[in-house]
This record gives sequence, structure tokens and C-alpha cells, in this order.
Amino acid sequence: MLPVPCSLCPCGGRTRAVWVKLMDTKNAYMAELWKELLNGEALSVRVVPASGWANASDLEPHAIYVPWGKLHVAQEILRKI
Repeated sequence: MLPVPCSLCPCGGRTRAVWVKLMDTKNAYMAELWKELLNGEALSVRVVPASGWANASDLEPHAIYVPWGKLHVAQEILRKI
């Protein structure tokens, strides 16, 4: 889960997760395919390289994150595929 700084969310002094990891992919190409599929179903998606943005490569694994409140929707879409 990716935490959001308290200055950006009304969480009463706590940090809460906004994005949760849905899956890992083998490379950037596969991550973009999943991103396009989920975006087509009206889901916001973040794709994050395993090594971070400073050393990102197209051939390294990438993680796909969706909003915490829409995780069940993303899982249902994946189940139907």
C-alpha cells in the first residue's frame, strides 16, 4: 500500500493507504496492457517499476496499484477475464 502524507488527506493525524497493489507484471509492456484494460473499465491505475523511477527499465518487473476503495472492482474484472 502506498501511504499518503497527512497534509494531503483528512485522516485526523494518521496516514492511510490510498493505493493498494493489485499485481506484479514481468515488464513495462505487460503493465501497460493491464493498465489499458483496467482504464477501459473506468479504474484509475498506477504502474510503478520495481527499482523505482530513478533506475526504471522497460524489462524489469512493474507493480500495478489501484485505489483502495476499488480493489474489489479490479479483482472482479480480473476474475471475469
